[in-house]
Amino acid sequence: MNSNMIKSQHVVPRAYLKLFENSNNRVFAYNWRSNLYAEKIIEKVCEHNYTYEVSNNDVDNVLEIALSKLETKFMPSIHKILDYVDKGTLNRSCIDSEICYKYIMLQYMRSDSGRVLMGRAMSKLSPLDHHISLDEIAQNKDKDQIFNTRFKNEKELERILNLFYYLDHPLIKVGVSKERKFLTSDNPVIALYLPNDGLALKLILPISPRVCLYCASLDFERIYQNEQESFPYEINKDLAIKYNQSIINVSNYWIISQDRFDIIDWNSIYNRRIK
Repeated sequence: MNSNMIKSQHVVPRAYLKLFENSNNRVFAYNWRSNLYAEKIIEKVCEHNYTYEVSNNDVDNVLEIALSKLETKFMPSIHKILDYVDKGTLNRSCIDSEICYKYIMLQYMRSDSGRVLMGRAMSKLSPLDHHISLDEIAQNKDKDQIFNTRFKNEKELERILNLFYYLDHPLIKVGVSKERKFLTSDNPVIALYLPNDGLALKLILPISPRVCLYCASLDFERIYQNEQESFPYEINKDLAIKYNQSIINVSNYWIISQDRFDIIDWNSIYNRRIK
């Protein structure tokens, strides 16, 4: 192994985590495995050794670099949305739906659970239709190696993201929460499968403590008509709590907050632990 190679690799980009930093340039983080909670710098959360390598003995950082290049392309569009939300001037022309959708899908795919699901889909053609447990992640390490091997090529990553976008052509909506801040995690995309409601897939990703992206695979005219009602749409306290409960439920190892967790957050964590 080359001593210059990076072994500590983030499952969500540090540029994303920075959006949740507090005035101390830290985040509050809870880890499921250690059952520890602390205020930490972002370099110390949502990372593992050799996350995107096929083996610890053959480290080349190729996939880590490919992911970083794509994130660098996507982040300006995210910052643009947040800037216009802060100014109160957000409109549809401020949103690059294609970039935002690819940003959401890339984050969904690159997490520990996402890589296992993608590897399982590539090897057995099984659908990405559920969130998996830590036990499933541990038992399916060969599946994330399938992902790591295939997507070392940046062009292959872009090809699959282009394919997803071509198939769904989603319209991105932006939600703003004024009453309660969003949590995030090392698996921050909430994916809801609702086939009986005419929806193939609904995706929600917090991109700051107050703002989230939302998209759904459904009839374009219907979603466009819904868009006319409110832009951006306001997320009330109850819905923000539900989103945070979902973030907690689908997190793999880490839950992240800009502020200290309150009784509502700890209650959701406790309820997941006893399931």
